[in-house]
Amino acid sequence: MKEQITGLFSELTKEEPLSTLEPDLTASDSCVLESVSPFFGYYHDGPMAQPEPHVYCVLDGYYSVIDVARVANRINGSRNYPFDAAVGNISMGKESCHVMRIKHISHYNEVAGIQYDFMNAGIGFKPRQRKIDSRMTVVRLLKFIYLYPGEDGVFMDAGNPGMGYFILPAYVGWEEFKPLTEEVKNDTYILYFDAARISSYDKGGIQEMVRIYKEHLTPEMLRAIRDRYHKIIG
Repeated sequence: MKEQITGLFSELTKEEPLSTLEPDLTASDSCVLESVSPFFGYYHDGPMAQPEPHVYCVLDGYYSVIDVARVANRINGSRNYPFDAAVGNISMGKESCHVMRIKHISHYNEVAGIQYDFMNAGIGFKPRQRKIDSRMTVVRLLKFIYLYPGEDGVFMDAGNPGMGYFILPAYVGWEEFKPLTEEVKNDTYILYFDAARISSYDKGGIQEMVRIYKEHLTPEMLRAIRDRYHKIIG
């Protein structure tokens, strides 16, 4: 199946609540936000266990995808269990800041060490200024997604069996996407899933997609959710 994997450079937009990570878990009292409920639409709506930690380290300026990936690859070369780093920004009302999202860590006590490694490589972080508690935040990340092609325009994630994607017939902005997703959830027999909006780029141009997260997701479930989105969009 490896030769069938497709990689797409993508911008992912989602919404989730963030809280300030305790200062003793961060490097130099920097501003780090933990995701209170990653995949919020799934874990918040249903009585499920929490996923692994996801944290957002607030950067002291702009760093490109390549800047961060180069350092992350170097750090991961000496780790038994590599973490995943992605750059993007978070918006809370009128406030916005550049962030580095870190996941695939087992505990929050790994965060400071990873931050110090980045700082030694010239990537800096903003100091902590105030405490944030479960504040709903719009997150935009730049990342590669890796897909197994499926039938009828649905795709399963190559690294996470609970994650799938499908193509939208037209561009839907974030403010339209939120109520659209709520309407889909109100009228489908498949309860409890998290949805994010994705714009992916390949040689054919921009592809508008939806990312669905649900434990034990199957292509049949994904197609049912896809069909409902398409029906509402018309």
